[in-house]
Amino acid sequence: GFEGTFQPNAEVAPTGEGATNVKKTERSTKYMAPGYMHHRIRSTGDDGSFDTGFETWTVAYATPSGPGRCRLFARFPFRFPKPK
Repeated sequence: GFEGTFQPNAEVAPTGEGATNVKKTERSTKYMAPGYMHHRIRSTGDDGSFDTGFETWTVAYATPSGPGRCRLFARFPFRFPKPK
């Protein structure tokens, strides 16, 4: 398998002159053979912390179901910031 981390602190809001409330994002991917993969995306909250921001995962499991075939199970868990 492998693990990868994308460019840290990529901006996910409008940029340029006069831009406000620019948030950062953190993305990572993990693959474990033969049939597991997850991709995680986190963004910062209003205070700039990843703990108070949004988080989503894409998780996929591939289970063999016959020669040359597999069944895909996918989960999409997410976490929203706590209400104010």
